[in-house]
Amino acid sequence: MKQSIGRLVIWLAAMQVWVAGQPVTSLKAVRAMAPVEARQGRAVELKATVLYADTAKGEMVVNDGSASSYVKIKGASIHGGTTGLRSGSRVEIVGRTVHIGLFPHVAADAITVTGNVPLPEPYRPAADELFQPRLDSAWVEVPAVVTGVETGGLGYTMVVEVFGLEFKADVPPTPDADRRAAELMQRPVLMKAIVGTIFNQQLQMTGRHFFVPSFDDLVPTGPMGRDDDAPLRQALELLAGSSGPSDLVRVRGVVTQDDSKGFYLRDQSGSTFVQTALSGRFPPGTRVEATGFGGMAPYRPILRATGVRELGRAEPPTARSFVFDTYGLSKLQDELVALEAEFLGYRQAPTEILLQCQTGGRFFEATIPLTYSTAVGGLQTGDRLRLTGICKLFTTRPMPRPEWADGFRLHLATDRGLTIKERAPWWTTRRLLTALGITGAASCIGLAGIFLLRRQVARQMKVISLQLQADALHTERDRMARELHDTIEQQLTGVSLQVEGIARAAATNPEALQPRLEVVRRMIGHTRAEARRSVWDLRSRILEVDGLPAALRAMVAASASSEGPVIELELDETLPRMPADSEFQLLRIAQEALTNAMKHSGASTVRIELAAAESTLTLAIRDNGRGFDPASPHLGDPTHFGTLGMQERAEKIGAALRIDSSPEAGCAVIVSLPRDLSSLSS
Repeated sequence: MKQSIGRLVIWLAAMQVWVAGQPVTSLKAVRAMAPVEARQGRAVELKATVLYADTAKGEMVVNDGSASSYVKIKGASIHGGTTGLRSGSRVEIVGRTVHIGLFPHVAADAITVTGNVPLPEPYRPAADELFQPRLDSAWVEVPAVVTGVETGGLGYTMVVEVFGLEFKADVPPTPDADRRAAELMQRPVLMKAIVGTIFNQQLQMTGRHFFVPSFDDLVPTGPMGRDDDAPLRQALELLAGSSGPSDLVRVRGVVTQDDSKGFYLRDQSGSTFVQTALSGRFPPGTRVEATGFGGMAPYRPILRATGVRELGRAEPPTARSFVFDTYGLSKLQDELVALEAEFLGYRQAPTEILLQCQTGGRFFEATIPLTYSTAVGGLQTGDRLRLTGICKLFTTRPMPRPEWADGFRLHLATDRGLTIKERAPWWTTRRLLTALGITGAASCIGLAGIFLLRRQVARQMKVISLQLQADALHTERDRMARELHDTIEQQLTGVSLQVEGIARAAATNPEALQPRLEVVRRMIGHTRAEARRSVWDLRSRILEVDGLPAALRAMVAASASSEGPVIELELDETLPRMPADSEFQLLRIAQEALTNAMKHSGASTVRIELAAAESTLTLAIRDNGRGFDPASPHLGDPTHFGTLGMQERAEKIGAALRIDSSPEAGCAVIVSLPRDLSSLSS
């Protein structure tokens, strides 16, 4: 049993090798192959009839009775002459399988032409079969209507309608192709052709087209009506109710601009586009009569011409002024118009140049054939242009309704439609931005230098300020030393002389002692006050070494007296050191406020507070004395000049001084200094 199975496996493998080594002899078998097998290059030997051949491109389509297939002939040896390889040639093909489309095909290595035979009967598909994959490369016959001619295809490309759908059909070019196409325009025909497939890189079908072997394979199915019998219509009467797409009509007018697919015609009613197979024969100004059928197109019907007759020549028509009006814009469709616009730039397409322009705040494009690129190359951004061309409307809405026309494009036929009215100023936006950029960069560099210089100057000024403050303190101490010598010493000398006089009077005139003792008492009181002031001034040394809190404590200790008020002191010991001038002025303000409270307030308690908040340092001297009205000071009040002095000292260091007082309610002198002015690091 096992031996039988082994023999069967060996026999099947041998058959597979034998089959793989045998050439494929039918196109039906080629098309039935799996893609992987076709890519292995299976040998092909077959006999077939050529349906279509293009030796210049190295390709043809053949039919062997079982199926049709594309055959690559580039590089193949052809026996019998290349002139004999045409539609109807009977050939023998030796080659291999390839997979380059929807189905496997054949790459020929050798082709032998053995004769000529009639083409096989074509397949007549129904409308719902046109896009079936199996029709790829099929030889078919379908009813069609020739509606136009285009350039740039694989041959002489005609536009045809098949079952109401538009396709492209390529016909081998011949010297009389323009005439043959014009005779077929808008005529129903039976078209024999090969079905071609358009596919993407993933081998997915994206469209269909046709290869027609010759113009003889486009056979009209009925006679055309006589042109003279067609009713004469105006351009804006096309498809207006009196005639439909199947009614032959005539239109007379003047050609305004030529086009690769026909020309634009204007009559008394307006303008329309005439589609014809013969382009370039009617320059602007030509009077013509065009016969054909009305065709539907966005915003305005066109005329699909079956014939055009020249009636004479005249001057080219004048372009109409362009005015953008949303509701009236559709009247300018296919019309020759002129407008002035600002040139913004351009971009190049395969066959034309698109100029980006602006007029009246609206952006639009104007096209000009690529052959006139030299005229565009001299334009500069900002140039003022006059453009003359055919207006074509478009919309971003779902349907091209007249009120939905929200854009337009001008089609210029030649460089005569482009005129420079005014050159752009030298100061273009680009140059201005460049200059501003350079100026801005220089300004930034300058500002950075100024910033660094200001920081350096600020540091130097702070050092100088601190030095000046220190010098001022030394000067102040020297001044106070001179005052001690000039005032207290002299006053003590006066007291000494008075005491000596009293001693002499005690022996000779006892009655004079009392007045002299009163004078001595006053002199001693005055000297004591001067001594106290001088002692306070001398505390500046403590201020310089130990700071403001230590100086305030020394001031309170020197002022304490059993006969005077009780002096309370509350200090924030964590306060940082301040600039010397700030500490000096705050100490002076405290001295003046304390002196006023002790001499004039009659207070029993004086409270001195020094504290710091988040952004402010505060010095406050409060008493519970008789108070006064700070808004109405009397010139004779001894506190008046002291208040002015305290105000001046506060202003010197950028502080704010406030005096809160009212009769019989005590007095509070409050100094507020911003922290950024009270710190040595500021």
